[in-house]
Amino acid sequence: MSFLPTTAMALVIGWATVGICDMSEKPDSQVVTLTIHTGKAHYKVGEDIDLEVKLSNAGPNPVNVLKFFMLPADDPGKNNLEIQVRDAGGNLLSRVSEVLTGRALYFPDGQTLNPGETCTASFRLAGTFVRPEERDKHKEALWSLGENPEVYSSDYPAMAGGTFSVQAIYKVGEQQWEGFRKANDASLWTGQLVSNTIVLSVE
Repeated sequence: MSFLPTTAMALVIGWATVGICDMSEKPDSQVVTLTIHTGKAHYKVGEDIDLEVKLSNAGPNPVNVLKFFMLPADDPGKNNLEIQVRDAGGNLLSRVSEVLTGRALYFPDGQTLNPGETCTASFRLAGTFVRPEERDKHKEALWSLGENPEVYSSDYPAMAGGTFSVQAIYKVGEQQWEGFRKANDASLWTGQLVSNTIVLSVE
């Protein structure tokens, strides 16, 4: 699967939300950086909140990274990206159910970030959704946490007013490295990156 030339997007593949990196822009800090942002800081309950995640190479040499951002909704052992949303009291928002939402295809594909390149993906952080198990198709304002409640049957937290902080963690460890090494004859960046924190107001 090739890179998207312009816009960032998220795909739902095999019951997992997978963000494909879209190459663009130029960072100016550490060797590999992770940054996030939303279109604005103030939202209404039920309004769509889209989070843009950027992985950048600010070093002097090319870096091989995984082509896909994978969230923990499918299999926590395979994900490389976690989006954390906390309320004003510091409590982490999460799905009510601990049941895995499915088994995704795992893509051990890589891509090369040349110096100054960035890959970008977008995830729906919150919005108004229709639960598939509800026959009356009642719409609810939910924190989707980058996933899609209209596809998954797990329970997501209701979206209510308040102040919330958002942060992303990108981690590539032995599990991802082993799969990549079996499919590719190349090195792979491993480690953990913590993004900037953004604060959102919902009313």
